[in-house]
Amino acid sequence: MISNFICLFPETLSNMAMVSEFLKQAWFMEHQEQEYIKSVKGGPVVPPQQPNFDPAADVVALEKAMTVKGKRTNY
Repeated sequence: MISNFICLFPETLSNMAMVSEFLKQAWFMEHQEQEYIKSVKGGPVVPPQQPNFDPAADVVALEKAMTVKGKRTNY
């Protein structure tokens, strides 16, 4: 019965996948996000093995990657 429904409405399968992923993320945010943040917060912001780390260069690289033929894409 369900397979007939999916055949009639194939977009339902992708919608179900999106809802499933959303629910997984919502569950993570509710149950595990705070523990993850606590475990990550203790470390240094800039890794010691990267003394020349420049966040501004990362911003420029990301902006360049998101710009296609002079037009900003919306991600």
